Amino acid sequence: MKSNLLISSLLLVSTPFISAQATENLDLYVGLGVGQSSIDITASDLGLENDVSIDDSDTAFKIFGGYDVNKNFAVELGYIELGEASVSSSNGIEKIEAEVDAILASVIGKLPLTDHSSIFVKIGYSSWDIEASWRDMSELNHYTEDGTDVFFGAGYGYSWSNISAGVEFERYDVDGEDVDFISFSLAYMF
Repeated sequence: MKSNLLISSLLLVSTPFISAQATENLDLYVGLGVGQSSIDITASDLGLENDVSIDDSDTAFKIFGGYDVNKNFAVELGYIELGEASVSSSNGIEKIEAEVDAILASVIGKLPLTDHSSIFVKIGYSSWDIEASWRDMSELNHYTEDGTDVFFGAGYGYSWSNISAGVEFERYDVDGEDVDFISFSLAYMF
């Protein structure tokens, strides 16, 4: 009975020290990625004739944070602004503009190439939101939609000290349309 009390007391007293030591070695990171997004859309996808002009690419960015579980596996959360796409037509609709953003959760598999570089693949879940507006004759219209879909990506990363840089390709499914994002990112590890 006394030995159980002694062991329990030692565990209770040592728990803060074990927890403090474990948190010193965490591989947490936060970062920012900037790049080019493009949506795979045609005039027929929108129910329009060929007399349209489509601007399907824009500058996009993401912020993210994650935890390196080990050298081959990480989990990540993030937010991405995939930019704006626009369609101009002479068919009574002057211009349609749509913006897409999403909240992300993903798992990442990494294959180290050297002590400082690796290639990686990711698969995740995106909760996206579309906001669109257009002028039809003289009336301004708005449309919003949200949904969830799976996304995937692949890239290359290089790290030194507590900074890492990477290039990455990601593909998002947004309401049945493919949105691609090619980016360069920097992350701070702590």
